[in-house]
Order: sequence, then C-alpha cells, then structure tokens
Amino acid sequence: MTHIPVSELQWAIGIYTGVSPLQLAPPPTIHNPVLARKDVSDAPAQFVADPFMVCHEGVWHMFFEVLNKDSDRGEIALAVSSDGIAWEYRRIVLAEPFHLSYPQVFRWKDEYYLLPESVQAGCVHLYRCTRFPTEWTRLDPILPLRCADPTIFHAGELFWMLPCAPLNRSDTLRLYSSPDLFSSWHEHPCSPIVDRDARVARAG
Repeated sequence: MTHIPVSELQWAIGIYTGVSPLQLAPPPTIHNPVLARKDVSDAPAQFVADPFMVCHEGVWHMFFEVLNKDSDRGEIALAVSSDGIAWEYRRIVLAEPFHLSYPQVFRWKDEYYLLPESVQAGCVHLYRCTRFPTEWTRLDPILPLRCADPTIFHAGELFWMLPCAPLNRSDTLRLYSSPDLFSSWHEHPCSPIVDRDARVARAG
C-alpha cells in the first residue's frame, strides 16, 4: 500500500506488490488509485494519504488521512475491503481541533490503538479503540515532542518509537524507548539515528 502523488496538492492511495519492499510495482489486476479524494463522501477532501491497514475478523480495514479543504486539517478516515483490492469508503472516524495524519493502527493485548501524527498539538497522542473500527478515545500524551510521523513497534521487552524531529528540515530521526506503552518514554543514548539526511529521516 502506498500513496501516489497526483499533483502538487493532491494525493491518492494505490496498491503495489512485489517480492520485497525494495521491488514494488502496480499489479496489472488492480486499477490504481484504489482510493482518491472523490471517494470521500463526508468531508471536502483535498487529498487522501498515509494508509495503514489491519485485518479484523476477515475484513481489511484501512485508516488514512483526509485533508479537509475547509479546515486545512487532516482527519482520519476508514475504508474496508474483503480482498485488499476493492475498497469501500466508510467515514471520517477521528477529527480533532488540530491536524492529524499518519494513523498507525496496531493491536496490543487484545485492544486496538491508533498513533497518528499530531504535531500541531505539540505532543504525541495515543488513542484507544472503544468500538472497532469507528470509535477512538484520546489518552494522555505519551511524549511531549513536536514530531512528524512517529512510528511505534515492540521488540524484546520494550516499546520503541521513531519520531522525526525537529520539523524545520525533516532530516533527523530520533529513537525513544519505554517499558510501558502509555508513559516513561526516554530518548536512547544513540539518538538521533539519522542526522541531516532528509532522504531517509521521515517515515512517511
């Protein structure tokens, strides 16, 4: 899954396949883009971008950014698919008074969580799903950092986060860790792990 630049101010979502993330191409059986701004029915969309997917009870759920033209803020929307190829737009599932994008969705201890970029809020917010897939509750900020595209994963006995900060050049990737998903995040002594290289520093 990727986002496809249609013009300078418009993005769409397409599906690419390949033997590795370094060898991807649009498959001949799929007509890209699979989702575009014209598919958004409940907001005036400038573009759609940043898709993340999970499979829940045999159905693929895609969460992605919709840039609302009226508010000039990103909101998180949902589309579903039975095969990962044909997608049906559902609705906006998360909107805030600040911009949201890059909605990384993951499951931990039988609950779904959403970690979006929330740079305008000045911190990293985490959301817990209270009714999948449409209801999300914002938890206390887990990291007081203005950053782009925070990406989280679990390895060993720790959670790890890769945020891009500061934002003026988007060329620095930092590394944080915590034994607790919800608190106690600290920057690693080896951070930043990418310095002054905008080609690879930002996950999105």
